[in-house]
Amino acid sequence: MLGFSAAPVWAAEMAWVQLDPQAMAWTKAAIESKEPSLQAAWAEFQKDVEAARSAPLQDIRDKKHPAPSGNPQDYATLSTYVWPNPSTPDGLPWIHKDGVTNPQTQEYDRPKLNLAVRSAAALGLSAYWTGSRPDAERAAAHVRAWFIDPATRMNPHLKFAQFIPGKSQGEWHGIIEMSVVVESYFFDALRVVHGMGALTEDEMKSLQGWFREYLAWLEADPMGKACSDRNNNIATCMELQKAAMWAFVGEPGKARAVLQAFGPERIASQIDARGMMPHEMGRTKSMGYSAKNLNYHLQAALLAKNLGVDLAGYRSPEGTSLRRALDAQREFWTGGKKWEGRQIVDYPWVRSLRGLRMAAWLFEEAALHAEASKLPAPQPGELASDRVNLLYPAR
Repeated sequence: MLGFSAAPVWAAEMAWVQLDPQAMAWTKAAIESKEPSLQAAWAEFQKDVEAARSAPLQDIRDKKHPAPSGNPQDYATLSTYVWPNPSTPDGLPWIHKDGVTNPQTQEYDRPKLNLAVRSAAALGLSAYWTGSRPDAERAAAHVRAWFIDPATRMNPHLKFAQFIPGKSQGEWHGIIEMSVVVESYFFDALRVVHGMGALTEDEMKSLQGWFREYLAWLEADPMGKACSDRNNNIATCMELQKAAMWAFVGEPGKARAVLQAFGPERIASQIDARGMMPHEMGRTKSMGYSAKNLNYHLQAALLAKNLGVDLAGYRSPEGTSLRRALDAQREFWTGGKKWEGRQIVDYPWVRSLRGLRMAAWLFEEAALHAEASKLPAPQPGELASDRVNLLYPAR
């Protein structure tokens, strides 16, 4: 059994947002002792960090297509699965092809948002595990450019996300585009960067102010209200975003309120008696979206655990639960059962690995780690090299 290495005072006192402090400390010790089981994941993570070190700082104004508002600091993206109508001269009305991504989406702002956030997150995590001050400083530079500097920052809303030409200037499902902050564990990385002094107190307040403004927009705008009415992965992710953001800006009470409502509003409404997710089963990539939604639920439950809210033990009056959803998908992942729905592209098995790793820590069940070894790996080493092995290690 590995021992825990001594952490600096700021790290020992830091309140983690999403991540488990014991898991992070264990990985830190494992990296220092060159634990064999983590070498593939650590090598891949080092590649990500190196890319983040050299990645250019992102400026929201650097865009090929302006937002409908004409404001260069407004974020705007094309809806992922819409295409010009081949039957009309002007391409209108655009048509929806579920699961088929329009490559033109890469010409808008989402790649820049993802690069800024993922770069800062990787560098911040590296700073925690290695103590690298230069990585913390570079993470802070990415954050300043996208969220703090008045000249280059993104305005704190997504009202023009996933617009559809000829129909709308933005769609409720555009809220999924801020998923990068919870998927990359951005807020935990920021706590590290701040703890190391690479972000000043004033800068941290400005950053928290950005997310307070985003939350105010999300809770007041019709897009947020429309998303809240859905029973799918995007609605799940929106609640996860809210809880993580409230925790990050120093409002744990508001984060708990979101998470206390999560059971009846998300688990009970999205998971059926069998543990399946009916809305996701209607998609053309149903296995992928079911696993994606499950992982958002697991992330919410782990965040809730940090705040003293028990989503792992929640049971609806009908008996649905997060554990039932996990076990239902495990039957298809490792139990030999054939998937019941459509899946028009290859299933990304890394989603199953992430689900099992997170569930093992949430339910404190080591057997779920062992089960991960039964997952198929389309490419040699693909699962062993995923970052989840560092974030939620099989100790």
